[in-house]
Amino acid sequence: VMERKLVKGAAHITGGGLVENVPRVLPKHLTAEIEASSWEVPAVFRWLKKAGAQPKEEMARVFNMGVGMVLIVGEENVRAATEILEGEGERVLEIGKLVERKGDEQGCVIRNWEMWDEKSKES
Repeated sequence: VMERKLVKGAAHITGGGLVENVPRVLPKHLTAEIEASSWEVPAVFRWLKKAGAQPKEEMARVFNMGVGMVLIVGEENVRAATEILEGEGERVLEIGKLVERKGDEQGCVIRNWEMWDEKSKES
């Protein structure tokens, strides 16, 4: 995907989680809207959240919640990038989109993350 110049940005999700790492690769006028229901949060994170009585905001700031790398790809290149990455054995999930940032909105907004609370109750 890099050789074909399909990637506009990449964020390795380490300390700082999704909400701190993704904005680092975005221009200030954009916000990443991430849909929490687009992937299954691994059991270890659900356990940590419950055992540590951690709010979802802190979990999203500290941990990757199961998403180790975020690639930013133009809508017109999603299919090609997905085919290439899956052909190399990678698991690809479309987890969100970029939108114009409104006012003092953060650079990464996680939508429907209340489901992390619901999942924690099941554990």
